[in-house]
Amino acid sequence: MKNTKKAFTMIELIFVIAILGILAAAAIPKLSEAQNQAKVEKFKAGLDVIKQTITPDEDVCKEAHTAENARLTLEVADLKQSLKNKDIALKTERTLNKMLTANLKILNGSSNSYENSEIKDDFSVSQY
Repeated sequence: MKNTKKAFTMIELIFVIAILGILAAAAIPKLSEAQNQAKVEKFKAGLDVIKQTITPDEDVCKEAHTAENARLTLEVADLKQSLKNKDIALKTERTLNKMLTANLKILNGSSNSYENSEIKDDFSVSQY
């Protein structure tokens, strides 16, 4: 009696398994490379987000510098005005001291008028 049962032989199965192994050996590095490339792209995207978060916007920086420059300009103007006021106060004090000295001289009889004193030119509004 002949065996009429149809089946694969052992050799055929070994060849099929060998071919599948060769195909798997060729495909696994490509899949691994694709996974690594995806990880790198994900990492780069994360770095871009961090960079955008850390790096201030150029317009924001310009506004901050403009505001700081305006504040410093006002502060310098206030200081200049304060110095000018102090200078005026000192000149006024000197002039008043000279006038007082001249008056004392007049009272003591040392001088007859303001014409000879040095305060005539010092006490003028145009200087201020």
